[in-house]
Amino acid sequence: MRAHLKVLLACFGIILGIISGLLSPLSTELFILGALGTVVSFVVYVISLSYQHRSQVAIVTSIVLFCFCVGIVRTQLIEEKSVLSCETTCSFKGEIISLVEEKDDKQVIVIQEEGGELYDVMIRVPLYPAFQKGDTVSVEGSTKKVTQHYVGVNQKVFDYENFLLSKGIGSQMMYPKVSLVEKRGNSFLHRLYSFRDALHVRVVEMVQGVEGVIASGMLLGSATLYDDEKELFRIAGLSHIIVLSGFNISILIIALFVILRMLPVPLRVIASLFVIAIFIIMVEGGISVIRAALMSFVALTAFALGKRYFASQALLLSAIAIVIYSPPLLLYDVSFHLSFLATAGIIYLYDMIHTRLYAMPELMRTVVATTVAAYISTTPYLIYTFESLSTYSVIANIFVVPLVPIAMLMTLITVVVSYVSLSFATVFGFLTSCSIALIVAVSKVISMMPFATISLSIGLLEMSIVYLSIILVYVFLVTRTNNETTETKQGETISSIISF
Repeated sequence: MRAHLKVLLACFGIILGIISGLLSPLSTELFILGALGTVVSFVVYVISLSYQHRSQVAIVTSIVLFCFCVGIVRTQLIEEKSVLSCETTCSFKGEIISLVEEKDDKQVIVIQEEGGELYDVMIRVPLYPAFQKGDTVSVEGSTKKVTQHYVGVNQKVFDYENFLLSKGIGSQMMYPKVSLVEKRGNSFLHRLYSFRDALHVRVVEMVQGVEGVIASGMLLGSATLYDDEKELFRIAGLSHIIVLSGFNISILIIALFVILRMLPVPLRVIASLFVIAIFIIMVEGGISVIRAALMSFVALTAFALGKRYFASQALLLSAIAIVIYSPPLLLYDVSFHLSFLATAGIIYLYDMIHTRLYAMPELMRTVVATTVAAYISTTPYLIYTFESLSTYSVIANIFVVPLVPIAMLMTLITVVVSYVSLSFATVFGFLTSCSIALIVAVSKVISMMPFATISLSIGLLEMSIVYLSIILVYVFLVTRTNNETTETKQGETISSIISF
């Protein structure tokens, strides 16, 4: 049995176990049945060896059932916490554990209660006084029940409560009294956060207007745009451009390999992994960033050891690592689902699309193939979840994606030069503004086109049928071309398969 199939079976078993552990009231009974099935399958496999015949059915059953039990056990280890609930005024003290998000006329902060026995509390407060991650604050006010959100023309229910719980947030407060108790300390992490804040301020000073906010979002993940500006990018299908994503990680890796090209390969890999880890901690990377970082770790390790890197296995392993760390993400985190689907689409569909675009220049072939692959794999889920379709997102991404590395590089150069010469930094800041202004212009043009977004609605069954159809078409085409795997060999670029 091939190693890739074993990994696939193990992942399937763990995912099935986590779903059962989270949703089924009979998870204990299912665990017992799974454990018994594992033992029986293993005994059958041992017996088959005595007849010099390895039972493939017994191997498959053992792997799936054992990993199924592992998934159930993981859900039973989820820490039990209480949800802060007070209809009248209550008070508590805690630490701000998330980067402060500025939205229109308010700050959104997440506070971890001092005792650690409660789920975190998400709080909305005025823009001033400004708070920072790591500050210790006292809070006085009443909690507000987390209500469901409704999306699409049919007002489909989005399970916002469980979405927040998957992030460790159990309640929310609207404009309570928040008082600063103690500024964040001087630990390494706190200094790292201060450095990030200083970089953010420097970016928005050197790159003026909305372009500066977008530049900071691309580089540091701090795009505090107004709702109408975010809607502009959403309609154009470019929301992933204005926030940190796996694409940014791939650009960072390529830049590091170029800068450190004089070092031996093992040192280059170690240095790159260290910088990536520090960067993710500093910017508090989201799920797509963490997924890309885990895949990068596998890819760089394979590169250092001179081994083949199988992107499909790296994707599965990174997904399993994430859901084992936080099982509720499997069911309730939309960004996790989209990141996984987009990357899977690129891994399995990219080569198939790329080879059919032979008439295009290589750069355009790469951009188009990557964009179309991700579009095919994510569109059914986007329609199912949000009941809308960005009609021209493929066109928008074809124009914008090549500009993103340029904008990021110009932003980085602007920040570095600003510590040497403000005059030169102003020039680079202007060039950065021009590159990002072009991205904004494309978004505006696309969003103003007729039928830029279409309201569509499909159910879970319809979405499953669409994905099954995509898989069957893929299998048919792969079988016909006798191309069984997608892999990246040592020395080849890994950016497209870790990007989204």
